[in-house]
Formats: sequence, C-alpha cells, structure tokens
Amino acid sequence: LGAVYRDPRVPEAVRRQRSLMELHPDCPAGRCYEQIALRLSLGEHGEQEATDFWRRLLPQPGKEKAH
Repeated sequence: LGAVYRDPRVPEAVRRQRSLMELHPDCPAGRCYEQIALRLSLGEHGEQEATDFWRRLLPQPGKEKAH
C-alpha cells in the first residue's frame, strides 16, 4: 500500500490520544497515511484485500453469525 515515514509526531499523537491528522495534518507521516487512504478509496492497490477485510469484519445482510 505504501511506506509511512518515521515521524516523531506519531508517538506524540498516540500519547495525547488524538488523531495525527488533527494535530499535524501536514506532517510527513500524515501525508503518507493520506496517500494510502486515497489509493484504497480509488481501488489502486489492495482493493480485493480491503473488500475481503470488511466482508469478514461486518455482518452480511441476511446472514446471522453462529454463536
């Protein structure tokens, strides 16, 4: 999907329990995450894997999970 640059603002955001994009929207790591999200939304990379992930995660209409 893409690389994410090492950025000291990431652990800062985690410590503060805030979104990196909220605190530092133009930081290098934030721009990397933005590019990855754009690629996923456009289906450029990993479209099938992303779809499969959400299908496994979310219940399918008309199908009940066995408990």
